[in-house]
Order: sequence, then structure tokens, then C-alpha cells
Amino acid sequence: MSLAYVEYPLQDGYICQWLAAGPQEIAAEPSQSTAADLRRALFSQHYTADSGIRETPVERGPVEAGRFVINDYSGSWTYYRCADDHRIDHSGYYPVCRLLRSWAYVELVSTTTQLADIVLWADGPVDVWAGGAHVWRDADLAARAPIVGKALFKLPLQQGVTPLLIRFEQLGVRHTAHTLALRLTHTGGSDHPPIPMGEEVHVRFPTLMPNVARRNAFERLSADAFMDRDVYHGETPMTLCWPDSPRASCFAHARLQTLENRIYALGDSVGNPGDTLQLSTPLAVPAGPLQTTLMPDADEVYVQHMRIFRSIPFWSMGRQRYCEAPTTDLAGRRDEILLALAHRDDTLYAQIARMARGDWADVDGKRLLPSIERVRGHEDGSHLLLLSLLGMHLRWGDHPRYPHEVRKALEASILGYRYWREDAGNDVMDFSSHANPLVFHACETLAGRLYPARIFGDGRSGKWHQERGSRLAIEWMIRFGAYGAEDWNSPISMEQAVAALTHLCDLAEADQVYELASVVLDKLLFGLALHSHRGIQGGAAHSLGEGMIKSALLIPTAGIAYLLWGMGIVNHHAAGVLSLACSSSYQLPAILQAIAQDAPPELWSREQHAVPGAQAANVVTHKTPETMLSSVQDYRAWQTGESEQVWRATLSAEAIVFTNHPGSSSESDHRLPGYWIGNGSLPRIAQWQDTLVAIYRLPADDPFGFTHAYFPTALFDEHSLRNGWAFARCGDGYIALTSSQQLLMTGEGRYARRELRAYGQTQSWLVQMGRRSRDGDFAAFQAKVLSQPLALNAESVRYTTLSADTLEFSAHGPLLINRQSQSLADFKHYENPYSRTDLPAQVMEIHLGDSGLRLNFTLGNS
Repeated sequence: MSLAYVEYPLQDGYICQWLAAGPQEIAAEPSQSTAADLRRALFSQHYTADSGIRETPVERGPVEAGRFVINDYSGSWTYYRCADDHRIDHSGYYPVCRLLRSWAYVELVSTTTQLADIVLWADGPVDVWAGGAHVWRDADLAARAPIVGKALFKLPLQQGVTPLLIRFEQLGVRHTAHTLALRLTHTGGSDHPPIPMGEEVHVRFPTLMPNVARRNAFERLSADAFMDRDVYHGETPMTLCWPDSPRASCFAHARLQTLENRIYALGDSVGNPGDTLQLSTPLAVPAGPLQTTLMPDADEVYVQHMRIFRSIPFWSMGRQRYCEAPTTDLAGRRDEILLALAHRDDTLYAQIARMARGDWADVDGKRLLPSIERVRGHEDGSHLLLLSLLGMHLRWGDHPRYPHEVRKALEASILGYRYWREDAGNDVMDFSSHANPLVFHACETLAGRLYPARIFGDGRSGKWHQERGSRLAIEWMIRFGAYGAEDWNSPISMEQAVAALTHLCDLAEADQVYELASVVLDKLLFGLALHSHRGIQGGAAHSLGEGMIKSALLIPTAGIAYLLWGMGIVNHHAAGVLSLACSSSYQLPAILQAIAQDAPPELWSREQHAVPGAQAANVVTHKTPETMLSSVQDYRAWQTGESEQVWRATLSAEAIVFTNHPGSSSESDHRLPGYWIGNGSLPRIAQWQDTLVAIYRLPADDPFGFTHAYFPTALFDEHSLRNGWAFARCGDGYIALTSSQQLLMTGEGRYARRELRAYGQTQSWLVQMGRRSRDGDFAAFQAKVLSQPLALNAESVRYTTLSADTLEFSAHGPLLINRQSQSLADFKHYENPYSRTDLPAQVMEIHLGDSGLRLNFTLGNS
């Protein structure tokens, strides 16, 4: 087929359209990832001066085109369109160590011969070829990783076409950023910043698609389409939408499919302004991540080789239902959850649930072997699998129908496991992240109990491992009891800690271990109940992961809440809820269930988590029966964040609102901070009851230039944008938010109708919650907010709240309420109607009505 060319302008000097390939994965010794010099040695060991690319890269038309082979690796060129951060993103998760190698290609077309100043960002070594010649390499980026490297070099451009090939590398260890961005600039002089190149240079690449005009029209117009929400639940139609604004139409064939391309629904749309296409409902498709893939019609794709696609990701809850009020007792919910988990055929947790139900005829031992193999390989994340396998083996290993093929493989994996970071090992397991240590200690305790007289792979006896695991577990539990969590209110860590503590309650032999585990589990569940809004954990949190940031239906503790107090949903996070469902020893104190179900007219809670050596976090939460608003006060303002959610408003299980400053365009855990997770620059926050202020300062070289609010209009009962405010209602709960900068609702693309942007290097956001019982109907609430005295500037706010308090807050000053300074730090450990607990805490007392609970975190006391 004859070649044609696809051409694009630069965007503020950035190349945003590429042909990309990779990543190639090369096995690497994980011990070489421990220091910069060893990383450099690893890259040097595998370095090749030859790019390996023999033929000019080309965008595929025929399926067999655009391929290349380097040794035993077969790659293919794919069109890549960068998001707002201008990066090719090949990031991923690597439970074992891998050297990653990717390529990017484009042709620079210059109107004249000139010298371009190149600014390049990457996460590891980079090689550049121009016109077929190797012109630049930076191997020291590897030494600076995992911090994203920035490099500068000069590139001569001839008049006409200069082919540009880039190879970029990275070391894949757990969640790994693997990205590339390139900007062309002119020298601005000693006192001036570089000037982005403009129309004098554009980019192109060759394509084998025969109809370039049709290809470009489809790319341009399909990019505007969007799903109307991020998570679908119940009978809500899964709806593909097109923007309302005037636009050209573009026929597209739509497929609703799994990430493995199993198709569940088909549809066609002309793509006229305002068109919608209902594809299916959650009840008709499996639970989990799905995507709608847009493409030209079948004849164009398979006959005319018009292979251009766009995928829009979202999530289905399948047949699982959210329950906001208890309908069954604990025993009934336990049976329901075990049955739901037992239907997940391909998981470890499904097999355990079947054993717990006594459905031995349905237990398939072969389904357990992949998890055992991950444990044997010391993969990252295998500690949670091992914990579940140990619990399974200790509970049912003597059952006559226990799978015989599991015994030998599991025994070898247990005896050969690396249980703590000080032990010899050559793997990438993470021993440090928050609740991970407790899971490792629980595994070691139970493994030693199972094989006390056996010699483990490190030459020590099982009894020795049991004693060390128990000692370290006790130290972790005492520290948590006294100071709280380093990963405060994180549902990810909460689920892991619930799993570990429940196994210790049930299966640890030492009295001190299982008694303290029960007490600490009570404390952890108190925190979950305190931040529960109709079964949904909604407090500010140190870390939230992919998916759960925008929907409480996907939070790891949702199933735990449903089991224990009847409100929540059973989702794909199974380890914590299954451990509780299988427990025969732990009994939830009735007062904790009562607190979770309690709905006082108004609740104000303050708490501090201050683990020695970690940043203290002072969290406040305001709850009513209708809404919840929670934030962490003045937390690391202006610093780069990771995965923190520093404030969150909950109106329903599906309707949540928050702001952040994007740190990247990613929505995965591989690049943090991301587009919604965490903050590129953390704000300074103060909250007083149901009113909150967040003040942002963006870096001078920020690639985004905006902060934004997640504001999912499809999930509200009503919403409006007026007078610079965004208002929303769910049931009898309201929210209003505004910014010192103009609010702009995104109207097209993935986040259409659920993203409010505010551009500006400094800016303030103001949030006001409301409720019908105090503020009248939704119209009255809006009128009241708009009539309140307000002075809102980029770095200061003065506002009279709906409770008639005068609030003043600025980038550097104190929080003033009615001219009285309010503390933003040094709170008690807990201070709310249920508990007033000092920090550090040896004892914690919890009260509700005539009921009480006393928790003692010291050994040898009851």
C-alpha cells in the first residue's frame, strides 16, 4: 500500500502526537534497583548503541503492517495522542523486576534550517536519533529516577523533514512511571525563559490508512464523545454521549467490552450534537472495569484498513447492589457475602468462600495454584495472598476434601517465603507501605504456628518465625493503638489491617497477640464507623487508589461496612470482608454498629494521627443525615503530594465532590500524583463545620495551569451553575462551591459534565454544604448562599457561613471564626460525641447513649 502522512501542529512547543511502541520487558535482578549506581549499572549492562529499528515506523493500516522484531521481542507501532501533560505514558505495575524499553517516532517538518533547543522529560535513560544518526544520550536520568528527569540539548533541524526516533527506558518495580515528553523551543536569552516553537515547525508521521481525511475526522470528532458517568450501578443505562455544542457529525461503531475485548453490546451513532446511545445496564454485564471502544464501521476497519480506535474506560458494579439501610441480620449478610464471593470462579477468594460455605464439590484446587505461584515467586502483593492461603490451610487443611494438589505447593511456598525486610532476599516486595508490615507479621506468625518444628528457607525454625512475627505484630498494634495510622483513614490500608487482625484474632496461639488484635480491630472499626455515611467511607484520607477516588462504591471497605452494619456494597475488594466472614472469634461490639448507623442532626469530629517519624495529620469531619464534609487541616501546604485526598464531600454513595491540582494526566496508581488522585501541589485547607476553604499555589512551570473539581452532574438530583457558583442536590443534601477564578464546566471528552476547571497560578476554593431541614428547598439554599457576604481572592477568603459565622482564612494566616483564632493542629487523638481520647493513647473509651466500650492498648491489662 502507498504511504500517506498525518500532520499535526505543535502545542505550545510540545509534540503531542507520536507513533509509539513498547514497552519491551527484559528480566532484571531486583537487587540492582536498590541504589542509583546499581540502577545505572543495570542499564549499562543491557545498553545497545543500535536503536534496533530497521524500517521507517508507520501507522498500521493492514493488521500485519507496522511491526518490527528486536531479538526475541516483537513490537508494533501505535498512534499515541498525549493528554494534557504532553506525555507518552507507558507506565505499569510490575510485581517482579523488569527493565522497560519503549520507542517513539515522529518527523519534524521545518520551514527553514534552524537550531532547536529541546527540553525532554523522562523517567530513565534516553537515546535520540535524528535523520538516522545517534545525536544525544542521557544515561544519568537513571540515577535521578524515580524522580522524573528533565534534560536540555540542541537539535539541528534542516529545512524540510528531520526524522526523530527516541528510545526511553525505565526499571519496572511495583507501580512504575515510564513516560516521555518533548518540547521544542528557541533560546529566550539569559534573562528570558525559552520561547516555544510555533508554526515554523510541525510534526508528521507516515500512515498506511488510505483515507487520511476520514482518519483525521474520526480522531477529531470521536475524541469529544464520553460516557455520562465513571461507575454504573443497578439499572442505570450505560450511555455514550456526544457534546451538545454545534459540531460536525461522525459515524462511529461502538462496542461495550471488557479490557480483554470480550464484547457485551454493540451500537452505532452518527454523533450529532446531543446524541446519546444506550449500550447496556450493569445487571447485564460483568462487574469490573469495562470500556466503550469507538471505531469506524466494520467495512472501513477490516476491508479499508481504517484502524483507528478510541476507548473510554468506566466501571460496572454488575449484579451487586448498594444498600443504604440494613435489611438483614449479621448472619444473613454473612451468608449473602460468601455466596457472592463464591461465584467469582477465577479467584482465590472464591475457593475460600466455597470452603467456608461447605460447598466442597465446587472447590477447584487448580484455581489456587496461580496464587500459590505468586507467593513462591515473592511477587509484590503476594503477602496478602499468603495471608488468605494460611488462613485457609489452618481452617480446612485437615478436611478430607481439601484439594490434595494444594498441600505440597503451598508448603514449599510458605517455607521459602521472605517474611521481613531484614531477611535475605532478591525481590521487590514492599515491606514499608502503611499496613503492609502488619500483614507480613501476621503471615509469619501463622506460618510459624503451622510448621513450628520445620526449618524454613532462611535456616530458622518455624517456632522462631512465630515468635518474631508475634513480637513485631504486637509492636505494630501498640503503635497503632497509641498514635493512629501513618496512612490515616486510608481504605486500602484499613482493608489490609482488617484482614491481618482478623486472622490473628482467630488463628494466633499467643494470648497477647489475639487479645490485642481484637482490641485494635475494635479501634480501627470505630474509625471506619465514624467516617461512614450510610455505609460509605467518606473521610479525608492519606491515600486512595485508582477507581475509588471518584466513587465510594469501589472503596475497599464498602463490603466490610455492609457485613458489619448492613450499609454498603460488596465489590471486587474481597480480602478484608472475607476474613471477617470466615472469623469464628471476633465479635463486633454492638456500640460500633450503632455508631455507624447513628444519624444525629449534626456531628463535628476532630482527630489527630501522629505516628512517630511521620507527618501528623489533623482531620475534621462534619456529618448530618444528608451529607458529610471531611478534610485534613493545613497539611503540607504547597508541597508535592502523592495519593492524598485532602478534602471530600459526600452527598450519596455515588455523588461525591472534591478538588485537586493534577500532578499528571494519569488515572492509575502507576503515576502519582495523578489527574484526580493526590495533588501536584497540595492546598492549604481549613474547615469550620460545614464550610471549607482550600487555597492553591501552582508551580510556575506547571503543565496544567488549573485546579479542578470532580462534580458529576449525572449523579445529582439537581444542579445549576450560576453567578460563579456550582450548586448540586442529592435528596435533602446540598453543596455549593466557587473559586476565586472563573469556573468552567468541561463539555466534551472523557470528563465531560463532571469536571469544573479554574485556571490560575493561585486560587481559592470555597465549599458550603447545606440541608433542607436548615436551608429550605434547593432554590432557597442557592438564594441564601448567593446572598451571603463574601470576599474571595486568590489567597484569602472572608465569608459569612449559613450558620451565621464569619470565616476568615488566607494563605498564611490563622483560621478566624467570628474574629477568634481556631486551631488547625495538635488535636486530641479523637474528639467527638463518642470519644475524647488523648494522644498518645493507652486507653480509649467510646460511648453512645447508655452503651460504652473501653479499649486498652497496653499489654497485660484488660
